Amino acid sequence: MTDRERTDQEPRWDRDFVQEVMTRSELLELLADRPRTARELADQLEMARSTVHRAADALEAHGLVEKPADRFESTGLGDVVADELRTFRTNLEAARRIEPFLNTIDDSAPELPIEHFTDATVTCSGHRQAHVGIKRITELIEATDSLRMFSSIISPLYVDVARREILDGMEIEVIFDQQVIEIILEQHVEEAMEAFETGRFEVYVAENVPFELFLFDERVGLAAHDESGIARAFVETTDAGARTWAESLYAEYAADTDAFRME
Repeated sequence: MTDRERTDQEPRWDRDFVQEVMTRSELLELLADRPRTARELADQLEMARSTVHRAADALEAHGLVEKPADRFESTGLGDVVADELRTFRTNLEAARRIEPFLNTIDDSAPELPIEHFTDATVTCSGHRQAHVGIKRITELIEATDSLRMFSSIISPLYVDVARREILDGMEIEVIFDQQVIEIILEQHVEEAMEAFETGRFEVYVAENVPFELFLFDERVGLAAHDESGIARAFVETTDAGARTWAESLYAEYAADTDAFRME
């Protein structure tokens, strides 16, 4: 086979392989769990046995399935592909769940470990309920004993609830970009001074904060804002993997900050 022939044929094989895998994914995943007869497959997939045989034959042609006796079973390659299909499906479900957040953040934002957001709760703000996301965030601030966060925006609602909770004993460590610091100095000086005096409010300055990240006691929160500063989507989860990722991301930004002090 010449190099030109190989180049022409390999993409076609890839397309055929992927098409069969996606079309027969349910059958392949069933066989990856354990070998099954054609009747068992037909019953579980609710299809005719003749259709099952055709589908299994197609997968067998690609080395994904074999039939050493009276049962179909997955090959080693079939097992790997089935695992990848499950991961793919999980990631798709998670991406659809947090779609409002993904569609609002900037393209340059850090990549999310989508697989850890399958069970996330998403609060979306609409035209008639523009502040429902911020309301949920303030509820979680009130319910936590400590908070670490970074943000490129600041809401008067945040200022009020954070000041009140700090005076009541809560500890807050926050990373703001320079624009937020300027807003604090212009509009919230008295509240910030009062919070600083408690010793429980630490502020750091960073550049290019991608979205809002909240590390509450029990959960992780992510908020995406539109150009007017409204939190269009707030994502929250208690997933341990999401927590690990969020802790790492926060530490990454914290390592490149300067402490801010009121003078």
